[in-house]
Amino acid sequence: MSLTEITRNCFQSGISAQKVLRLTVYSISWWLALCKDFVNENPILGSPESVASGISNSVLFLYRSYPADSSLNKYLVYALKDGILPLHVYVATFLSAARSADFHSGATLDFLCDLALRTHEESSQIPPPALLSPSASPLANLETVQDALCLVQTSHTMILNYHHHKLVQNSERLLSHLLSYNTDVSQMTITQVWLAYSTTIDIMRVIQLDAQVRVRLKQFAMELNRVIQDDAKAAREAQMMQSMQVAKQSVGSLNSETDVVSLGLLWQYLVKHRARDFGAGNTEKVVALLVSAWRWSSWTAPVFCTQVFVSLFTCLTSCPTLGEPALWRAFILGRVPSYLAAFQKVVSTDQGLSTDLRTAFRQGIRAALRRQDLLVPGDHFISQATGSNGASDGQTSFARKFVQQLLKADLIEQTVVQEVEPLLGPSAPAHESQDMNVDLTCDFDVRLAQDPDLLEANHWLDRIWKDENSHRPLAALVLKRFELSSTGGDVEPFGRLCQLLYTHRFALDLVSLHVKVSDLVFYALSFLEAYDCESVGDPQTGVSQVGNVVLFLQYTIIRFQFEEEVFTKDGQSFSTTFLRHTDEVLPIESAQLPETAAFHSWFKALFDSSSEGIEDSILRQAFHHP
Repeated sequence: MSLTEITRNCFQSGISAQKVLRLTVYSISWWLALCKDFVNENPILGSPESVASGISNSVLFLYRSYPADSSLNKYLVYALKDGILPLHVYVATFLSAARSADFHSGATLDFLCDLALRTHEESSQIPPPALLSPSASPLANLETVQDALCLVQTSHTMILNYHHHKLVQNSERLLSHLLSYNTDVSQMTITQVWLAYSTTIDIMRVIQLDAQVRVRLKQFAMELNRVIQDDAKAAREAQMMQSMQVAKQSVGSLNSETDVVSLGLLWQYLVKHRARDFGAGNTEKVVALLVSAWRWSSWTAPVFCTQVFVSLFTCLTSCPTLGEPALWRAFILGRVPSYLAAFQKVVSTDQGLSTDLRTAFRQGIRAALRRQDLLVPGDHFISQATGSNGASDGQTSFARKFVQQLLKADLIEQTVVQEVEPLLGPSAPAHESQDMNVDLTCDFDVRLAQDPDLLEANHWLDRIWKDENSHRPLAALVLKRFELSSTGGDVEPFGRLCQLLYTHRFALDLVSLHVKVSDLVFYALSFLEAYDCESVGDPQTGVSQVGNVVLFLQYTIIRFQFEEEVFTKDGQSFSTTFLRHTDEVLPIESAQLPETAAFHSWFKALFDSSSEGIEDSILRQAFHHP
């Protein structure tokens, strides 16, 4: 049970905010009474502000399905009147939710904005209820101001009817009130400053504002510009210091809180060289790289986690220059959460790195999800790569899927998902989620044993590729199949699997993100070494499937540019020389007697007009490796 479920159940059961529970001294809304009982029974919910945020979000969440519903409106009115929902918490949650396209209903936004203003301006309290939290960090309050800027933009771009025309003026008035608070913009990162500055300039340039609002906005823009100028000066000084360090051959470690290049290069290496020892398929070594990157930096845990997420989103946004967007999607959704879970486990057992990573992950994902300048292009590139139209095709947004994977890896809590809900973009309709209860990998394994048509098998791989929850099980299945086949066994299902891996566009790339490709090569070479053509029931089919294994090896070695000639594992070694030199022509005189006999048999079967074709005896005597 959660506050969201209590509110939803009360609302859908027809319990209005006015329905009260009569007590000996006072009366209280039945819905609020249930909420308060739940909070009292669950002290782990946190501070009063966390509880208030949960109550506000539980109501705001329902507006997506029930725009401007009068019962929901009264829920908020009663919560504000009761005091369990402070005005500054309501304003922060409402403005954050207003960023979501699901909230772009003129009637909904008109009421929510008007409620905030009326509660502040018509209050009999002295001083009136604060619109910004006096105890919150300057950065948190500035994020609320930035959300208010976005609401002003939204209100001027929406088509409003006569009844809701006040939204334009009210959004400007609310922004003016927020800007009247003493907010320290120097606490913002330079990226946030640039984003707020560009939004402010756009509003002043495009929108015809009230004179008082324009004055406040101009002052705010001047403060932001001063930070930008100071940062430019600091950047020039830092560049000079760095030049001096380079001259002394003493370049410092990571220390810029806006540096996404260092971790970005790490992610690029893992994806580009995913088949290498320190590639994406080797979790243990990837975690070692992450721990080293953190130790060498001067970042706190929250800053490091923020940069982890922002650098990943930056790489996704740079897909046109870095490679296949779908591959980066599979890496971020299907692989990164497992890295971070292993990273958290290592850090929690390291005495020298004792820190609360769960809190750091929570703060990091909150900050990263506000980077719509990265998430929107990322969704666009993924839509292009998958051939869909994104939200218009009912696709779940990339950000929403990523947060769900973090929750599944136990890196964040459900309360965090509810808190960042407005920033996650569209969710999938019911038909997209039907496969969530279907084990696609298990079905694929069964169908592979039934000799499926190549087109049908590729269709199943396409479905698995689109479902990030099936990536890891598929890679584990492939590795298991290769390992079992390495000591012999039925060549047909193994050959079909190899054929799918080297013909499907993404299959081998997906597997390479989760397992070491060098292990697959080793097991395939071991299979060729142990395979006996003389014992196969149907030599025609057997040789065809052995050919698929050979083609898989040649494709994989070239695809991932393996330079080693010998692959070693568990004390065994196999050479790939015979695969790399297939273009070499040998004179018949250099062959030994069995090879000479095989050559003449094949020559007669292929070129003698009186031959009856390639007989089974020829295939059984053939050597598939030197």
